[in-house]
Amino acid sequence: MYGFLTLAVMLFLAGIISILEFRNMGQSMEKLLNENYLSMASSQQMAESIEKYNNGVLLLLIGKSEEGRFIIEKSDSVFNSNLKLAKSHINLKGEDGVLNSIDSLFLLFKQLWPAQITKTTTEGRLDWYFNTVNQPYIALTQKIETLREMNSQSIYKATSSLNNRAKRALMPGIVAIISAIVFSLIFNYFINYYLIVPILKISKGVNEYSAYGAPFKINIDTNDEILELKNSVENLVNKSVPEK
Repeated sequence: MYGFLTLAVMLFLAGIISILEFRNMGQSMEKLLNENYLSMASSQQMAESIEKYNNGVLLLLIGKSEEGRFIIEKSDSVFNSNLKLAKSHINLKGEDGVLNSIDSLFLLFKQLWPAQITKTTTEGRLDWYFNTVNQPYIALTQKIETLREMNSQSIYKATSSLNNRAKRALMPGIVAIISAIVFSLIFNYFINYYLIVPILKISKGVNEYSAYGAPFKINIDTNDEILELKNSVENLVNKSVPEK
């Protein structure tokens, strides 16, 4: 009885531990993946918007003012909203520094071109752009790519961690199953040795006495109810033997 109770308790505890581990793992992984996904989506939107912003600046430089300003205004709004979203979902070491660098480079990029646009002539604007504006633009796109790469690596690490935690969550169940098999084999041995075999011996002794009148003499290696049963049967058989 104690053995089966122990086995039941082990299986119950293993199940509870596995359930709790899977639940905690799911909650933490869901939060981490959501944060990284939002940061990656924001960095993608920033990369696309800054590219469009740059195209708008080029349109202004070649004299297409109306089209260029429309693209710049729309891109500026998209970039700032995604930068704000990324700052509200910081979850990696060093991510705040990268976002601050992106913010500073974007402000620098915005401040460079307006003075050149106010000039009446378009001559030399493209040369000025490549010598002055292009470098901050490249630096800004590289920082955005750095942010995206950070979150991409974080998702990869989170996936690896999820795999390891899943294995840890399964371990209690595996240990419990192996223990259950081992205990079942041990219980089967002891039940056979202390219960089934003695009862078979008693049954065989009674049958032989009943059929052939053979003396009821069997050995029982237990000191429990089975021994009491054997002694009771032996007393009953001895009392039924006629005195000579």
